[in-house]
Amino acid sequence: MGNILQRLDSRYLLGLQKIANSGSFSNDAKFLGHFLGHAVKFHLQRLSILKPAVAPGLLSVHDLICQAVRDKPDVELIATAVSQYVEKHSGEMLPSVIRQIHLCTSQLTESYKRRQTQQPDWLTYALLQLDSGRNLVKDQELHRRSIHCGAPLQELLCVIDAQEAFAYSLDHDDRLQYFGACAEEYGKAQQGDPASEENLELLHHQGKALRRCGRFEEALSCFQKLLEIRPEWHATYLQIAHMGTQNKADESIKMAGAHAMQTLVERVIAAPWDVPLRVSLASVARLRSYRKVANEAVSNTEQVQSLADVIALSALEGLDQFYEAYLSFTSIFAYQHPEICVALAEGFPEILSMPPELVDKSQWISACESLGNTAVAAGEAGKTDLRDRITAAGVVFATALGSKPGFRSYDARAIAKMYLLAGMSDEALDTILKIPPEVLNMDHWLLYRKAEAELGVGKLGDGLKTAERALVLAKDDKKGLERIASYHELLSKCHEALGATEAAIEQTEAALEACQAGKYKNALVGRLEELKRRESNHLPEA
Repeated sequence: MGNILQRLDSRYLLGLQKIANSGSFSNDAKFLGHFLGHAVKFHLQRLSILKPAVAPGLLSVHDLICQAVRDKPDVELIATAVSQYVEKHSGEMLPSVIRQIHLCTSQLTESYKRRQTQQPDWLTYALLQLDSGRNLVKDQELHRRSIHCGAPLQELLCVIDAQEAFAYSLDHDDRLQYFGACAEEYGKAQQGDPASEENLELLHHQGKALRRCGRFEEALSCFQKLLEIRPEWHATYLQIAHMGTQNKADESIKMAGAHAMQTLVERVIAAPWDVPLRVSLASVARLRSYRKVANEAVSNTEQVQSLADVIALSALEGLDQFYEAYLSFTSIFAYQHPEICVALAEGFPEILSMPPELVDKSQWISACESLGNTAVAAGEAGKTDLRDRITAAGVVFATALGSKPGFRSYDARAIAKMYLLAGMSDEALDTILKIPPEVLNMDHWLLYRKAEAELGVGKLGDGLKTAERALVLAKDDKKGLERIASYHELLSKCHEALGATEAAIEQTEAALEACQAGKYKNALVGRLEELKRRESNHLPEA
């Protein structure tokens, strides 16, 4: 094979050797145009030496081909190329950039360790995008550096990133004070041309720090000022959308948040490669808080598929935001578009079957819930083998979450839901009963799962009482009202289990009245017809 490949034109052989010597055999397609040159990349693709990898937009070379042409293994060439690629995009973590950083983690790490002196440069900033990289550069104590006028962009980004990470090691009150000081520091450092990259970054992060202090009006002023200069700054729209979901946000902030989310989703759908990947994922994750925007997307299959494509872009080991976005996506779209969710699961089985020990603990809850949603979608699509595999993976996360001491009410809901999907009603009920009664009895979401579990273990009377309590509480909660139809349906199932078909019919009719047109309403109509048919069959003869 080596002899055959030596016959390649020297330009193409050299390009192939650059890949082989780097040790990174799968790379982002756009990055390869930068690394090899577009003509070389195109020719290697035409020869089928560079082939599409599992995730979209990745190209790979077979291991045997790389072994056949490798002559001088060295990580420096590709590490330098990645650093230059980050610089080319001014530190914007576009999908192509962040994915290449993840794909070259070992090469970037080795290059950093070889250096004699460490300065905050583009390699440092690339490493700060990785959990392992943060640990590697922590000896620089970048958060202790002051932000000063005239600092190069790469140093500015490294210090700000390190300061944000450091802030979350502090307790709540100290964190607020720290972010307040950061906001003041970022404001003072803005000098010279307001439209310079450095000043815009400082303005963005000043607004971000003010948001984290709860100073929403001041934060919005910063963000609006930035967007007047650079209306395509996607991360700023995300910050406004985030702010609009906060409990203390007033109506003007909430309206600005809704507008920002609408704009952001439109841009993610229209040009996903132009939006930083973490911003795209966070926008999908926050979409659940903007039901109007989400409902508009639900009705458009093409838009749903576009958002699914964004999720697919992030399906790389180590990119933990994948789970947050995937959870939100499946929560919003799995019911109306199960086939799209199932296709995602089938395309990336290694991600969805990853054990908890390989996933950051902060993402366990998202992984558990998203696996549950996907299992339901697979079942509705008739793919029982896939459903069973995903359910088994979800139970592993549920068990891992349940073993943690002092889990929250929210965690209990997710764990119980997964156990119920797996037919493990006893385990679901045991989990729920670990929540203190004074908390449990005021949480309609958790009471909903408790009623389901009680039905599953045959405690029919208890299930009915719990479902009734859940319905009363849900009616007093704006978010609960949005899903009130499912609470009526649960009551209907409780009455049905107790043999009270007439009461079951009444509750199903109440669910229909509260339900908007769509797939769920059609299912309720079918349920009502079945209950009425059953009732008529048991009527006494005249």
